[in-house]
Amino acid sequence: MRMNSGGTSALRLDAISTESQFLDHVSPLWQALPEALRGQFLVAPELMARAKARGIEATPITFPPYVANPPPRHGGPVALVASAGDIKHGRRLGYGPFVFLEHGAGQSYGQNTVYHGAYAGGPDRDDVILNLVPNETCAERWRAAYPATPTVVIGCPKLDELPEREPGLVDQGMVCEVFCCNRSLGYEQPRCIDSALDEP
Repeated sequence: MRMNSGGTSALRLDAISTESQFLDHVSPLWQALPEALRGQFLVAPELMARAKARGIEATPITFPPYVANPPPRHGGPVALVASAGDIKHGRRLGYGPFVFLEHGAGQSYGQNTVYHGAYAGGPDRDDVILNLVPNETCAERWRAAYPATPTVVIGCPKLDELPEREPGLVDQGMVCEVFCCNRSLGYEQPRCIDSALDEP
């Protein structure tokens, strides 16, 4: 909670984005919020021009000293974030609790019920007070892991900016790939398109 100009307590939500894809996902949701609810939009300094191009008046983050695994926080200002990494940045900046917007398709990389902390259902989200997710599969993982935290399926706000789909494209044989980043956090995570393109 932050104090408004009348001296009464009112929720003002700040936003934190430290990578371009997170900024791209948070921006449409931020712009849909009533202006009275918007606080500061903090971005990594190299994202200032990107934020401006998206119509966001951003503030560059001055990063505090690095702390490897900052514990969950509940007594600071509330921040909107779109990644586990930005939750950690937010904690280091004194933020917490968090509203978490799942970026991407909500995929999760893990076997059985053991998930990596960066994906749906992952650990270290005890200071998240609301999950906003793209689909019911993702929501089920968050609800199972954190049953007391509200989880709402809202789709993917970033896709709201896309033009309408042309009829008939799916009939022509469309292939879509969903991936996160080309890392080895889980056996199924590296991009399959790389191996497909290598095939003769």
